Amino acid sequence: MKTKHRRELKQNDVVQMVAAARKFLEESGRQLTWMVVAIVVVGAAVFGLLTYRNREQARGTELLAQATVVLNTAVVPVNAETKPGDAPAAAGIGAKGTFSTETQKLNAAVPKLRAAADAYPDTAAGIQARYHLAASLAALGQQKEAMTQFDEVVRRAGTDSLYGRMAQLGKADAQLSSGQ
Repeated sequence: MKTKHRRELKQNDVVQMVAAARKFLEESGRQLTWMVVAIVVVGAAVFGLLTYRNREQARGTELLAQATVVLNTAVVPVNAETKPGDAPAAAGIGAKGTFSTETQKLNAAVPKLRAAADAYPDTAAGIQARYHLAASLAALGQQKEAMTQFDEVVRRAGTDSLYGRMAQLGKADAQLSSGQ
């Protein structure tokens, strides 16, 4: 029993594992190095791409927000009579931060929406901006251009997306308004 136990003690498993690992690294160390370098490069490329996309989305969202502020601005007619508790007429408050007609508001929003849609066309913010651009153009009576913009929304967003479906309905409404 003592002889067998001595042999087991002479065979150190840790030393054998280290020796096998060293031998493996000597034989295929160059391949492992290239694999690690490739993994790091791919990881850096993925990180860079995600960072770029997030930055583009943020810029598009910022432009869309500026246009949305205009779209959500109150329309207060200049000659409107006010009742207690109502918003004052535009003339009474100097018309600052309001529009006196819906047409004025939409005309102010269209360039901002177009800028957001054209600058970042394939981002979610760009698609949303293009949809609101098309809807604004339709409201302004520019049905032909509105239909073109609705088609562009469907092309970029896809027919199965929410904005794609809404754009199809918007185009149908614009066609109906134009008598087609």
